[in-house]
Amino acid sequence: MGKQDKGDSMLHSLVVVTGCSSVGKVQDSEVFRVTQTDFISLTNDPADEDRIAEVRKVLNSGHFYFAWSATGVSMDLSLNAHRRILEDTTDNRFFW
Repeated sequence: MGKQDKGDSMLHSLVVVTGCSSVGKVQDSEVFRVTQTDFISLTNDPADEDRIAEVRKVLNSGHFYFAWSATGVSMDLSLNAHRRILEDTTDNRFFW
């Protein structure tokens, strides 16, 4: 078997949001912009550091959001309002 290209291998890490800023509220959920993340490698492979740095750059770019509610029932930002009314399932196109 040939050597696997680094781009074809999976990166196994836990991503923790360590910095965010509130951008508003929708219903009972507050929406936050991700500003800083930390990665915990699940394989402890030092060769992953370059790839982690690239993913961190994208996640910290200010284009990723999450919702949180003190009631524990947060709004799923991956569903549009119409679909949220019709069904309460997550849209897997927004998970990676």
